[in-house]
Amino acid sequence: EELGVLEEGQPRKQEREAPALILDGGACPVGIESTILDLSGTTPRILRPGHITAEEIEAVCGILPEGMPQAEVNTDVSGNADENVKNRPLPRVSGTLAAHYAPATPLRLVPAAALEETFDIEQQVGRRCAVLHYGARPERVAREAEPFYLLPAEPVPYAHHLYAALRKLDHAGADTILVTAPPSAPEWAAVMDRLCRAARGSGSGSGSGSRSRIAADEPIEWESSGKSGGAAPGNGGK
Repeated sequence: EELGVLEEGQPRKQEREAPALILDGGACPVGIESTILDLSGTTPRILRPGHITAEEIEAVCGILPEGMPQAEVNTDVSGNADENVKNRPLPRVSGTLAAHYAPATPLRLVPAAALEETFDIEQQVGRRCAVLHYGARPERVAREAEPFYLLPAEPVPYAHHLYAALRKLDHAGADTILVTAPPSAPEWAAVMDRLCRAARGSGSGSGSGSRSRIAADEPIEWESSGKSGGAAPGNGGK
């Protein structure tokens, strides 16, 4: 499934199919899809992590919901379904396929400590790399990536810009998209869920040969803005 449209002016697949009407509500205030909760049992259970966290749900209903273990993402990284997962009677909910909202360009999740080494290996074999990072900006990678995007190091503003950033990187003419893996912390669970699904489903295109290149002379960075936890795009190199 291709990456969703989150901002005004982004190309819409539906437009090529000549719809009778398009309702544009503007930029998405959250970015990733909602949390889906199963209330059919004695204990609430999160079927899809999203903007609302387990702790926020507990604050309302007084019960901490069960999370969805990583093994229950429906398939392993090779795309092969786990028999135990397939046979378990889980409700079918939107956005829980192993591959969901994935770029056509191959995407790799890379631990922060291995980003530079992985970037160098990709370059040595002749692959043009786009990079999505958060936190402290790795200067050399930022200069050499084509392009380099830096998102906020907080999960809420990161999630707000995630799909927009992936869409831009997917159309940048790169051969590979390297994404620095976020922390393994509960507040990052929804972001990690979307990135894992994007990585599993990526690569349906042929890299730079299938995309019109987007010029990016400077790194692009998003900065947190104010109390709302939102973010605004800005130029890198500050």
